[in-house]
Amino acid sequence: MFNKLVDSLFKLKANATPTGTFLDQMQSSRVRDNIYISIGTLAKRFPELVRDKFMIVQIYFQALETERASSRMSVQQGLSNLISAFKSPNEELKQKFTDLFLSIISNVYLY
Repeated sequence: MFNKLVDSLFKLKANATPTGTFLDQMQSSRVRDNIYISIGTLAKRFPELVRDKFMIVQIYFQALETERASSRMSVQQGLSNLISAFKSPNEELKQKFTDLFLSIISNVYLY
């Protein structure tokens, strides 16, 4: 089930270009919101599901920049739960977080 949620998030992000009616866009946005929250909640409860899937963390941080303002709260809520799964990172994971944060910081200063 967890993998299906992650796959759904990847598919929705890949097709995030606004198409269809306003109602279709809002439904798609609500589905993404629910998926962000669900993945984070499951990750908090079952951290072993995400520890080897750092790409999920990257997607959440990217979503903070790219999602509509109305969806960012769901991303933040999911991310706060998701991060708890990485409380005791090994050295490789620490480096991935460092690289992610440095890339975010460098992108901020480029704008």
